[in-house]
Order: sequence, then structure tokens, then C-alpha cells
Amino acid sequence: MGDFRVDSYKFLPRSMWEEFKAFPKQPGEAAVSRPTIPLRKAKIALLTSAGLYVKADQPSFDIERERREPLWGDPTYRVIPRDVKAGQLAMAHLHLNPDDILAEDRRSGD
Repeated sequence: MGDFRVDSYKFLPRSMWEEFKAFPKQPGEAAVSRPTIPLRKAKIALLTSAGLYVKADQPSFDIERERREPLWGDPTYRVIPRDVKAGQLAMAHLHLNPDDILAEDRRSGD
């Protein structure tokens, strides 16, 4: 098996490479935090920067401004309801290809 290399900067604008390279991964143990209550009593939130939103009910993220200002990113958020159905999501992200993510969303309803 040949070498496998992950290019962490492939989808970043070149203007951001040096900024990201200035903060390399630090060696050592991963940070661990134990929950203070049982998980069955907890409310869990998943945060993502993938630009997902419910296409019929929520506005898209502002990728046009990000195209004009590459160092800016839309700081707003969207709450994805628990009962969202397959095929109801859309994605607005300049550096991720939405095809695989949205294809998985469509498949999950089969």
C-alpha cells in the first residue's frame, strides 16, 4: 500500500493557508470531559460548519458575501429540527462539495 496523505489545505483559499499553518495540531492527550448528568437526561446538540439548512423554511447562508470577502464567513446559525425529513436539507458552503452530503440525506429516507 502506498503513502496516503491528507491535504488539510486543499479546499481553503490560499490566503488562509499561513493563518491555519500557524496553529499546528499540538501533540499530547485529547481533552476529555465527563458529563455531570446521565446521558439519558441530557440534551445533546450537534454543531457543524457545513452550511446545512432546511431549504423550505430557512434562508441560505450568505456565500455571495464570502465570495467577495474570502476572510469573512457567515456567523449566523440554523436550527435543524429533530423531525426534519430526508430531502428537506440544503447546503451552502464554498469549500465543501454538497453532493455526497445531500445524497446521504436523500438516501436516509429510503
